[in-house]
Amino acid sequence: MKKNLTLLVFKNSSFLKISIFSALFLSLTVNSESKPTNKILINEYTGSKNTGSPASLPVPAVASSLGAWASIVPGSGAPTARHEASYVQAGNKFYLMGGRKIKPVQVFDLVKKNWVNKVNTPIELHHFQAISLDGLIYVVGAFTGSYPHEKPVSNIYIYNPTTNKWITGATIPSARRRGSVGVVVYNKKIYLVGGIKDGHWAGHVNWFDEYNPATNTWRTLPNAPRARDHFQAAVVNGKLYLAGGRRSSASTNQTFELTVPQVDVFEFSASKWTTLPSSSNIPTQRAGTATAVLGNELIIIGGESGSQTSAHKHTEALNVTTNKWRRLADLKQGRHGTQAIVNNNNIYLAAGCGNRGGTPELNTQEVFYLSSRTAPTGSNLTQSKLAAPTSVSFGTVTLNTTSTKSITLSNTTGNQAILISSVTKSGAGAFTVSVPYTLPFVLAPGKSVTLTGKFKPGITGSQTASVVIKHSGQGGSTTIAMSGSGVKAATRNADTENSAEIAFNNQMVAVYPNPVLNGQFTVNLPEGLTGEVPYSLVNQSGTILLSDKLNLPAATHSLPFNLANRNLNSGLYYLQITQGTQRYVVKIMLEK
Repeated sequence: MKKNLTLLVFKNSSFLKISIFSALFLSLTVNSESKPTNKILINEYTGSKNTGSPASLPVPAVASSLGAWASIVPGSGAPTARHEASYVQAGNKFYLMGGRKIKPVQVFDLVKKNWVNKVNTPIELHHFQAISLDGLIYVVGAFTGSYPHEKPVSNIYIYNPTTNKWITGATIPSARRRGSVGVVVYNKKIYLVGGIKDGHWAGHVNWFDEYNPATNTWRTLPNAPRARDHFQAAVVNGKLYLAGGRRSSASTNQTFELTVPQVDVFEFSASKWTTLPSSSNIPTQRAGTATAVLGNELIIIGGESGSQTSAHKHTEALNVTTNKWRRLADLKQGRHGTQAIVNNNNIYLAAGCGNRGGTPELNTQEVFYLSSRTAPTGSNLTQSKLAAPTSVSFGTVTLNTTSTKSITLSNTTGNQAILISSVTKSGAGAFTVSVPYTLPFVLAPGKSVTLTGKFKPGITGSQTASVVIKHSGQGGSTTIAMSGSGVKAATRNADTENSAEIAFNNQMVAVYPNPVLNGQFTVNLPEGLTGEVPYSLVNQSGTILLSDKLNLPAATHSLPFNLANRNLNSGLYYLQITQGTQRYVVKIMLEK
């Protein structure tokens, strides 16, 4: 015989002892009284029947479908108290950065659970949703300065975890600058939506933009259905979700009050915005929230609002399949102004502020789990190496003509993107080099980009130049040597160019075989030709490919040539032989 019994409990504990005066086999479920908390599952009781004394059962606590938040006690160090900051994973570590005033980047080691201070931000950076892409951390759409007129940051800033250095990235178009923006990564591109232009004062916008780090290009997309700021965006199943936030308006004494209830969705495949029905509005309107995704649920955490002084503890989840919300377990400490990391089905939250506004700033970390705590995971970041040729030779080039070479740069080693920040040339002005995109641009792991080198000599003789590429890969810079030589244009005897045999002092000069196979052929010379006889091989554009001199004894009439190792392409060439002031030309058809 088996019965079910439901009990109400008022506290959470790791173990709960329940005394049962019964001779029955029982299966009990212990639920919370009012607000979400841990659910305690008790297996079927198998003690003795009819003993007349209580059975005392130790019961381990496990999280229910509502989940649970737990504090993380660090092994050493602690997160610096800060808010309006970001928390993001790169490789196998968590990075806490930004916040009001200049503060250090802090690294949380997932294995040792230690906090380590790194370099400070280059300027004050706050009110941003950081993103990690191919091992680099991007800050786009941040504020700097003080309340209520914080200023939008004019550049993208990039933190390199492997070198512990900040890089000043691309300039944000002046007409699209704002802070407190929702930022996501989708298909290797960065998307920005919403935000406000003048701190907390005024100028909230519904702008939507795309930035492509690989090409350093900025694209304006269709506006979102409504403006919002002080929120974070997320992508679920190929759709961009905006939930929470407000329209800050300190200019009308409504800094916290104008919260946004609607949920807006952008479908990337259709390039279209929609708004969920009012029945799917966020249950607890607030801003300054953190956003995470677990499975098919969009989770909005914490926040601040005009309805209460303390920061919100709320954790609310939107099922993107049913468009219905549910309440999850509350934060242990209400907080706003920070960012969530999702790792191995757990959510991590650090720092933030405990009350509406700016104090108290927090230096704690919590983790959320639906069913059980999992070990955090991540792959170690390895700084990539930029592969490039050490030198590029243009050979001999006729004066005032241009020779073009392709110069390939590749990210072939490591698992981190390489930011190409500058390409400069020094040396002879006859050399130029061009890049396909406006600098700076990013070269993802396994990707290549082609630069174009050109040589247009204006004087005869050898010339050199160097190309220096500054980047975020191993070594920080790569140098490519360029060389070339200018030569005068070759002259041709028009009377003799149309035959494989030419007159030479009323005798014949013959080349065989012609067409020439494998670069080997023989020239029959006229009798009586002795001494030093210069010759040159010229291509159809008039460029001299090689030149030398023959020293012929009197009895020699045939001279073998071997051009197999000269890397010549198949095609038509001209062999020029000089005697005194006379130049004779014979056509040679090379075949490989």
